[in-house]
Amino acid sequence: AKIKQPIKLFTDGHKSHKTRAVQEFLAVHPRLKLDFLPKYSPKLNPIEHLWGYTRQKRTNNIEFKNQRSLMKTLQHYFAGLPPETIQTVCSLNCILKPG
Repeated sequence: AKIKQPIKLFTDGHKSHKTRAVQEFLAVHPRLKLDFLPKYSPKLNPIEHLWGYTRQKRTNNIEFKNQRSLMKTLQHYFAGLPPETIQTVCSLNCILKPG
């Protein structure tokens, strides 16, 4: 059975998400709807959770020789990060649970 419901994609309000190319893509894929997070709301942005986790687990208090060294470290780290960890870290359960 093919799902025909709309697909809602939540993203930050960066200008790259509002370009003509994005609008043209959305026009060709009418099921896909963009919804923008409020400004200055890092707690609602899953990638911010992942960056915080990465800083805590891998890059905190490390001085990298150069940008290439940082990039290699991050690539290696993310390549070995289990998908389940990413899903857990990026879930919004921590702010959706009452109390």
